[in-house]
Amino acid sequence: MAIICSICGKKQSGFASDYPLSSTHLQERICTDCENRKQKCIVSSRSDFEKYKVCKEEFLSFVSENVSSSVRSGIHQIVSECDSHFQEHENAVELKNQISNYMMTSGFNFEGWRITKYIKVISAETVLGTGFASEFSASVANLLGTETDKFAKKFEQAKDSSLNKLISKAVDLGANALIGVDFDYPLIYNNIIAVIASATAVVVEKAEE
Repeated sequence: MAIICSICGKKQSGFASDYPLSSTHLQERICTDCENRKQKCIVSSRSDFEKYKVCKEEFLSFVSENVSSSVRSGIHQIVSECDSHFQEHENAVELKNQISNYMMTSGFNFEGWRITKYIKVISAETVLGTGFASEFSASVANLLGTETDKFAKKFEQAKDSSLNKLISKAVDLGANALIGVDFDYPLIYNNIIAVIASATAVVVEKAEE
């Protein structure tokens, strides 16, 4: 049976597949072309980020001016969800850039900069799994270099994870630098080791010469 596409208004032969607008708008049927454009929009918002804005514009450009309020609501829902996924990616990229360029020191000042505000002491942790401590001790006792290197790599990854979490907290607090950065490695119950990063979140500005 032929259908009239709820999005573009095109009449499509009954020999071609038609699709629901969304899981919440099953009665609103759309043509194959609009379904393909919709899927491109959805997929690009989750993985092919560079193409998302183009795919979104293409999808919306085929929306007829005469669509019903129900269809318009369904389209808005689809696009809003896509925008949300895309924004999560943008936020992650921005945070990654901030982390890679973030000012931090194990000391308590930066040469050429002055601290204008001390915000608070913060900490973040990453837990290394059950049995890690005993496995690590055994690897050192056996003097197996490759094993020791493997555990050292896990420690470094855990340190990076804790540091990234620490910077993320600092950014949320409005800090642009960390001073007194320190790491601790407490042994928790059942041979679990935590890698805890701590520092003071501060605001700094370039000192006048």
